[in-house]
Amino acid sequence: MAKKPTVTTLQSGFNSTEVLNSNFENIADAFENTLSLDGSTPNALESDLDLNNNNILNANALIVNGSDVVATTAAALAAATTAQADAEAAVTASEASETAAAASAAAALVSQNAASSSAVLAAQSETDAQTAETNAAASAVTATTKASEASTSASNAATSESNASGSALTATNKAAEASSSASSASASATTATTKAAEAATSASTATTQAALATTRAEEATGWATVSANSATASEVSRVASEAAKTAAELAETNAETAKVASEAAQVAAETAETNASASASTATTKASEASVSAANAATSESNAATSESNAATSETNAAASAVSASSAASTAAAGAISLIESLSYLQDFGLITDSAGETADYGSIAA
Repeated sequence: MAKKPTVTTLQSGFNSTEVLNSNFENIADAFENTLSLDGSTPNALESDLDLNNNNILNANALIVNGSDVVATTAAALAAATTAQADAEAAVTASEASETAAAASAAAALVSQNAASSSAVLAAQSETDAQTAETNAAASAVTATTKASEASTSASNAATSESNASGSALTATNKAAEASSSASSASASATTATTKAAEAATSASTATTQAALATTRAEEATGWATVSANSATASEVSRVASEAAKTAAELAETNAETAKVASEAAQVAAETAETNASASASTATTKASEASVSAANAATSESNAATSESNAATSETNAAASAVSASSAASTAAAGAISLIESLSYLQDFGLITDSAGETADYGSIAA
């Protein structure tokens, strides 16, 4: 609150000039201890300003240590908004990465299932190739056996033809049978060769399928690795998003705190301005009252001087009246004595005090 000057009330006309000068000096000191509304200097506080839980209103800027708190608060709020937008974008990117990771994991699972199926098919092809190879070996053995049997039959036929010409037809038949058996053996040998080629082809196909299965497995492993990396990247992105979101929330909290502080400072400034205006108005009123008091003191001093002059005149007049009264009393006493003497009888008057306050012993007067 404003500092009230110490003003001494004038009670009489004595020493009034010194009292007035002292009052004016106290008023001037009180004015110097207030803030200026028009910005004239000195206008700086020398102690803390207590706003008493009030607000500062209509502040264009609030400069603290050379920095505009209002502008800083607005910048912090804008940065918080940007950080929040970045955090939301990071969350969106993280969700997209998580979706992509899930898709990659699904694709990897499909590739792994395909690799498992290819491995099963390769194993089945290898088994079929081994079976075909076994069958081809068995056919080759059968063909060799048939060829041996055909050779034996031919040898038997030659022997039979040499031993008995009568058995020529039989030998011829046997020869035909042997030839047929030879043809069968040759066909079996051809079939065995074909089966062997098919077995070799099946083995090659099985090898290719095995290589393809291995490639598929490697690709599945690669996809699994990519999926794992994508999942890891997604997790890192999610953690970064959470951190960015936390930072945005912290920046928004700081911005709100700075905004509350700015509003409090603005309210404090407005309250200070209102108090300063009230103090200036009060000081103006006090100055007017002091001026009126000074005028009244001068009038009182003049009236006192007049009263003093009138009192001196009254005192002179009273003294003159006392003399006149004393003279009149003496005259009246003398007249009374003369009257008494004219009445021709004795009277004891004793002590008599006249109107002027003087006492005289008149004693006894004889006729």
